[in-house]
Amino acid sequence: MSSPPEATGESADAPQQQEEAFECGVTPQANGHVDDYSILDHHREVRKEVEVQPLVGPVEPLDGLENEYADNPSFLPKIRALKKQYGGIRRVCKDGCCFYRSYLYGLFEWLLRHRSQIDEYINLITESRKQLEAAGYTESTVDDFYDEFLDQLKLLRESATGPSELETTFQDAGVSNSLVVYARFLTGTHLKLHAPEFEPFLTTHASIHQYVQTEVDPMWVEAEHVQIIALTSVLKVPVRIQYIDASDTAEPAPLTFPEGCGADEEAIHLLYRPGHYDVIYTKTTDNQEGGKMADGDGQQATNGRQA
Repeated sequence: MSSPPEATGESADAPQQQEEAFECGVTPQANGHVDDYSILDHHREVRKEVEVQPLVGPVEPLDGLENEYADNPSFLPKIRALKKQYGGIRRVCKDGCCFYRSYLYGLFEWLLRHRSQIDEYINLITESRKQLEAAGYTESTVDDFYDEFLDQLKLLRESATGPSELETTFQDAGVSNSLVVYARFLTGTHLKLHAPEFEPFLTTHASIHQYVQTEVDPMWVEAEHVQIIALTSVLKVPVRIQYIDASDTAEPAPLTFPEGCGADEEAIHLLYRPGHYDVIYTKTTDNQEGGKMADGDGQQATNGRQA
């Protein structure tokens, strides 16, 4: 796998620095300028985080989250309310890519439950290559990440990846970060090709291309609602986000993207705390502990193979 797209104005040691940074969940902008010292500073911050937390962790009961905020009078009631509907949380590394990584993990779990739709997603990603080119992404920039995304979907189709293997896959920095990079390219492409829909919402950028260059392409920049709308529109599985903040309400505030999805439509569930996303599981969701999952035909699959 090649290193991420190089930034301009590099120092002599920049390629090696960028390769090391990517292994920790960092990559330069795909089509912009970035300071190598900024890369290294963020590299150090992410390294500290990765040392104590994997890119994707195992499912844990929500009791741990309740204990974490036991002394927070604003968060605690919301977490207790959350426990009425949700039974588990899968923590994702706080590296600026947490929305993308959480959503992708949820998408791959969704595909494990709907194996009959994997071919549709293989076709979707295959066709996306032309769209990325139309949006200005070059072959040399995207091909390795495109290939990795397709390879992982094909492993799902061949039943070579099951629940436990999926966790291992997303803990592998090379694979996991490649999936995130391509998701960012998909997001940027959708925004560029639908610029008139999104530009009215921009407040600090002159154009959607500038926004993508500074807020979407760089690996460590957190996702905003605009990116969430774009990615869920491309990948077609809605996301329901439970927001926990310092407001006076006793319940988390739920939002579904894209708008207009029915309440009964199966979605990926994420928890948002200020600046961070994790995957959460309803009490009716299968495979909270990496066990059995119902496939698209209602049968059971264990570790990716029919039981």
